[in-house]
Amino acid sequence: MVTTAGEVISLRNELYNMKISKEGVAPYFMKIYEMRYQLQELGEVMYDREMTTIVLNALPENWGNFTSRIYAKNEATPISEMWSLCKIEETILKAKEDVGSKEQEFATMAKRKGKFGP
Repeated sequence: MVTTAGEVISLRNELYNMKISKEGVAPYFMKIYEMRYQLQELGEVMYDREMTTIVLNALPENWGNFTSRIYAKNEATPISEMWSLCKIEETILKAKEDVGSKEQEFATMAKRKGKFGP
């Protein structure tokens, strides 16, 4: 298989520029695992430290506390562990979002009841 530096550069750029979408962390991790494998097939090794940096840069701003905790660790986080940690964090953030929307819903109902009810 003949590879060009352009293929490697293109894959690396795509990897570094990907962001986690509203679809969640699972599709994102599937894609970066696939791209990591493609790079390995081209002779490029992507170590966990670099993959962790790529993942942390892909996270939304509201993941700031999570990002800080990972950066504070003294050792590189294996990419498989990053996936698990991200799935847990996503679940926590989703639960907080759900609670916040329920609180907003109750506050709106209370205001309406105050205006129209006894």
